[in-house]
Amino acid sequence: MTHRPIFTSAILMACCAYSSAVAQTGSSQSAELARDLGRAAAKVEHAARAYAPETPEHGELQYWALAFRMLEQDPAKADNGTGKGFYRLGEFFENGLDSLKPDLREAIHWYRKAATQHNHLHAQLTLGLIYLAEVKRGVTGSASNYAEAARWLRKAADQGHPEAQVLLAVMHLEGLGVRESESEAEAWLEKANQDGLAVSKDALRERLQITPFRDWDFAQWRVWR
Repeated sequence: MTHRPIFTSAILMACCAYSSAVAQTGSSQSAELARDLGRAAAKVEHAARAYAPETPEHGELQYWALAFRMLEQDPAKADNGTGKGFYRLGEFFENGLDSLKPDLREAIHWYRKAATQHNHLHAQLTLGLIYLAEVKRGVTGSASNYAEAARWLRKAADQGHPEAQVLLAVMHLEGLGVRESESEAEAWLEKANQDGLAVSKDALRERLQITPFRDWDFAQWRVWR
């Protein structure tokens, strides 16, 4: 499997379109972005060294590394002012390639850029789901991961994402990362209903009796809106 066409269309074209909003950022922010892109390139270059130069895997990774180095030289082209570029970079590192292992820490870094600098809705939802999945995998610091998940889900919920609203309702019902509150849960479920996802509190409680929240399949909640 090759991800080269995906990268070319989703990052080099959609994400490298020149944006005056990005170009007008301060020099310190541009320098920081250049360092981030350089770090990403170095990670891919390091992965390439695990393969012999004549192998397809080495060539594929060198292709990605070159793309990142090109962006490093002109960081204004790393995003189009909407956060989509940063989000796609997050996807790249979260999913990895056949020749590149997923790098969740790097993915979170780019998702955070999209979520904080551009209020990118799906990046906010994705971060919330990542932290919920961390709890499911048994990563230490479950309480803090629930709180961090709730923080990002709240941002997506405030923008009208119904899946985020339902998940927040569940977290209020269970008191996970947020204050336990039936009224808060009901309020979020009402918002979700208004935004196109009708789920009752009773249905959620029935599901929780069958499957504890930490064992839910959070990947199915990653829905574009």
